[in-house]
Amino acid sequence: MGTRSNIAYEDLDGKIVATYCHWDGYPTGVGETLIHHYNKTNKAEEIANQGYLSSLRATLDGSLKDRVHKDAPLIFPSLSTYANSLVDNCACIEYVYLYKNNQWHVAEADSWNFVPLWSVLLRQEVLA
Repeated sequence: MGTRSNIAYEDLDGKIVATYCHWDGYPTGVGETLIHHYNKTNKAEEIANQGYLSSLRATLDGSLKDRVHKDAPLIFPSLSTYANSLVDNCACIEYVYLYKNNQWHVAEADSWNFVPLWSVLLRQEVLA
């Protein structure tokens, strides 16, 4: 069974664009890949606009190569609308990654308490 996650980007107007990722959604999986390979605004936007990923790889081409669906990205007018949609639709997402203010944040989907991703990885000694 996969550790499901969403990878999202918040634009300057507060709009959220998100993609679903089926495998390895925990911080030392998807989170570490985001920090090391998608840690710039253009890269965060690019990956969040994919709609569906089976797994997140170091390159966009690698991430798209093995996906089993080609869904459109999820687009919401605000973070609260996005959160409510996931809760209402029982999306079974375990982690949500959000790129805003030039850095990645992560929250467990049942709490929506976003913290900087680097701090979570540092605690888990991935970046040490």
